[in-house]
Amino acid sequence: MNEGALPEPLIAQVIGYAAPMERIANRPLLYIAWVMAAGPLAVGVSMVPLFAITHNVQFAIAGLGTIVWGLGAFFIGLICILVYRGTNQLRDEAMRERVLKQSRRVIWCLVMNFPAAIACAIVGGWLMNR
Repeated sequence: MNEGALPEPLIAQVIGYAAPMERIANRPLLYIAWVMAAGPLAVGVSMVPLFAITHNVQFAIAGLGTIVWGLGAFFIGLICILVYRGTNQLRDEAMRERVLKQSRRVIWCLVMNFPAAIACAIVGGWLMNR
């Protein structure tokens, strides 16, 4: 054995993790969940400064519509990510950890829509009454 070389089982683990032999199932579900998480968050948060700058009521109405869209997007994204997690649950350990890490990020982003929507509604209401 060469000095400084990795033992054979460790090399197989590193290579297996870097280039998994099996593909992740239902990958488009992850992308759909990301769009459902990030879309309402980006659009809703961008309505507040646009309304603050222009005081155009159209932006306030669009912000309220984004809240309704965000509720639907939350449930669609949650269903997509749960199916994605479920279909990839029987994979090897490295793949399962990767899928769990990805799904935790998406779920966190989905949940963050609620505090962001509440904050935007409070700021929007305050701007309407000014």
